[in-house]
Amino acid sequence: MRHLPLLSSLLLTGCGVSQDPGTPYVGALYAMTNAENGNAVVHYGRGADGALTRLASVATGGDGVGAKMLPGRTQDSVNPLNSSNALKLSPDKRFVFAVNAGSNTVTSFRVNADFSLTRVDVEPSGGLAPNAIAVHGDLLYVANAGNAAAGTPATLTGFRVDTAGGLAPLVNSRRTLAHPGTSLPTELLFSPDGARLLASDFTTSVVSLFPVGADGTLGAPTHSPSAAPNPFQAQFLDPDTVIVSEANGGTRDISGLSSYRVEAGGALTPISGAVSDAQAASCWVVLTPDHRYAYTSNTTSGSVSAYRVGENGELTLLASVAARRDPQGGLPTSGPIDMAVSEDGRFLYQQFGGLGVTAAYRIGEGGSLTPVTGGDGAGLPAPGAQGLAGF
Repeated sequence: MRHLPLLSSLLLTGCGVSQDPGTPYVGALYAMTNAENGNAVVHYGRGADGALTRLASVATGGDGVGAKMLPGRTQDSVNPLNSSNALKLSPDKRFVFAVNAGSNTVTSFRVNADFSLTRVDVEPSGGLAPNAIAVHGDLLYVANAGNAAAGTPATLTGFRVDTAGGLAPLVNSRRTLAHPGTSLPTELLFSPDGARLLASDFTTSVVSLFPVGADGTLGAPTHSPSAAPNPFQAQFLDPDTVIVSEANGGTRDISGLSSYRVEAGGALTPISGAVSDAQAASCWVVLTPDHRYAYTSNTTSGSVSAYRVGENGELTLLASVAARRDPQGGLPTSGPIDMAVSEDGRFLYQQFGGLGVTAAYRIGEGGSLTPVTGGDGAGLPAPGAQGLAGF
């Protein structure tokens, strides 16, 4: 695995979005309210200094679950969807997709030249309680959490995305995970080449890799045990190397990150297994565009940890607490959850489910994090909001 060069926000034009020269913003951040009676996506403009400005709220045409959590599940109210990628930006920056876990639908939006959103389509998700999305090219998959207590299994279902952003169900695309009766998918992620779809199974501590066929349907998966319990989110460094966050029951000192090599048949072999950040409930993970640094949200500890990523995927803990934003020092009410890194690699954005804000940090030398003065984005439900994407 080789480190990638830093990306520039100027790549937006080449990726399919022609930026309006009149906009005062160099990028955008989108946060999902997950509101029970009318889900919406909040659009923030991102300034050159990293600061966020709340610009608009666009209805998804569906319902979230608020702080009620998914049916039959017991997750924390600051993590109601128990997932990453509930809100997903397409790799070409042309579309944003959102799950509506309360109405069992998925919504597509078009990204306009000024980075605002226009709703395009709302379609049934093909299952119960959709909570995560993966996109590669014109192929989109949705994870449906189901309701294990009621005997409704978690499922994966596929769609084709047309050139306008419309969604068409993919015939014969429905799949289940390793243990259909108990599985809870928390992550869906295509490999960079689109050849595999990764699904993390939180409750049974299994990471599954599905081969993707020419018709977009998924072949027989390879199931691998995670190095530590409760795999949550993943990030590919390249098609053969992946980093996974592992909550490990939310226990202090033993949650953190693992890196894996993807073998030819799809099995995962640990490179750096269970590298602890000495915090609790390490659930979300993001990478800088050059793949040198990884950050993980520690929901129970109310903190963000920083790791160095080596040339071959080895992980080294840099800072157990690289950032923290707690109200009056109270834990764990801040609830750090979803994260995003700006496309130029200069800023980290951290959604706090318990505060209703998205915090802005400047990424410095050695992966350090410094709050952007006056840069936070506010105006989200607390608790209940979940889902973050941007560039």
